Amino acid sequence: MDLGCGRGATLVHLADKISSEGRLVGLDRDKPSLDECRDLFGSTVIELEQFDLNRQLPFASDEFTKVVCHNVVECLHDKSAFIEECYRVLAPNGVIVLSHSDFDTIVFNSSHKDLTRKLVHTFADATQPWMGTSDAMMGRKLAALVGGSSFKIMKVEGYSVISTELAATTSGGAFMNDILATAKKGNQFSAQELSEWEAEQQALNREGEFFYATTNFIVVAAKE
Repeated sequence: MDLGCGRGATLVHLADKISSEGRLVGLDRDKPSLDECRDLFGSTVIELEQFDLNRQLPFASDEFTKVVCHNVVECLHDKSAFIEECYRVLAPNGVIVLSHSDFDTIVFNSSHKDLTRKLVHTFADATQPWMGTSDAMMGRKLAALVGGSSFKIMKVEGYSVISTELAATTSGGAFMNDILATAKKGNQFSAQELSEWEAEQQALNREGEFFYATTNFIVVAAKE
């Protein structure tokens, strides 16, 4: 089961690992994302449900053997209750894989050091309309959150997502656009500052010097 499955990016990788007797389930509160997910899978059997993960999960105890969840926990009001709900629906020896970007670690190459830091932190600290709450440091807090739950932690790992090309299809391009969109909503930045910063990113890309990175953390835990 994928909690916060979005458009199905993770479910796609899980589909070929499910046996003919198994179930593949995805929950997300955003209906347009679920509709895109259904289109992605076509005739493949998959259970998708529109659901707010702030609520008790709509499943019996011990119903699943594996649960995955990426970049969702920071959006939930009672994070510990959510982790315990994941524990409840997992069968004994079931495994959960929780992962989260630590948005406070976003890095962009730039000669405008102070402006870049301010832009990144403004974006990281913003609570987007679709989020109940936010915590830009959720990635680094994930292990402690799971460690304080009923789960037994098996593994904690970190990795970086890196882009050396500025394009709409790369993480760096997508986050640059998101950062600029967030900055334009307030009055902390002038139009000239944003224009110059964006122009520099495009210039760096033309010169082969564009660089973006974000650190992500994974916690693998089991129900004993």
